[in-house]
Amino acid sequence: MGADYTKDGEKLLEQIRPASFLCIGSPCEILARSAYAPSETTSIPADSALTDLEGLGQFDFAFVAETLERLPKAAGRQLLASLRDLHGGRFAVALDPQHGETADERWRDEELLAMGLVRARRGDYALYLFDIRTYKHTPDWLNPRFWAHPERWGKDWW
Repeated sequence: MGADYTKDGEKLLEQIRPASFLCIGSPCEILARSAYAPSETTSIPADSALTDLEGLGQFDFAFVAETLERLPKAAGRQLLASLRDLHGGRFAVALDPQHGETADERWRDEELLAMGLVRARRGDYALYLFDIRTYKHTPDWLNPRFWAHPERWGKDWW
């Protein structure tokens, strides 16, 4: 992996224009120098991602690369859940789909899709996105048309 996913990271920074940015993994130096990187940029090395993330607040956008491949799957799931639930809910993950010697060590699409991520790119690396604002659309039945009508209480009995 390398320069390819940093271009995607720069494109995402250009589109989103976050006020605060968290970068986890090796592309942080390149992305922090991007013209679209905000002044409030925090970089965390992949090896200590979980421990370093604990004391941080929320970010408008986070980019993770060459990190899930280095962590045990349980720790990787914990990292993604923390980004999703505690640290802003908008992030991208660049992942080498061929990393790992056994099938159990490799991240499968189903595992990431189950956590709410959406695959945006597939090739020499996979790019997954998550945005809490578009994660779940409001169902049609959840609107006032189907709610109780207090003005009808005591009038109709069925």
